[in-house]
Amino acid sequence: MQWYQNQTIEQVLWETDSTYIVQIGIMAQAFRLKRANDDFEEQLTRLQEGMVHQRKFDIAIEKGTATIVSVKESRDVLH
Repeated sequence: MQWYQNQTIEQVLWETDSTYIVQIGIMAQAFRLKRANDDFEEQLTRLQEGMVHQRKFDIAIEKGTATIVSVKESRDVLH
C-alpha cells in the first residue's frame, strides 16, 4: 500500500455501476473507489463531503492497481 497524506479531494466522478474515479491533490491524481470495498458507501460519502468542505484525508492506495483501500480524515498535528 502507498499512503497519500493530507490530500484534498478535487473530484469524485461516477465511472460505472461499480466504480468511482477520485481525483486528489493539486496534481489531480486519479484513483478508483470500487463498490467491492467493504466500506464503499462510507468512503464515498466521506470523500464527497470532504470535497465540498475541503477536508484533508490520508488515503491508502493498493500498489499497482490505483484502487483506494482506505480513507481516513487527516489529523494535522501542530508542533
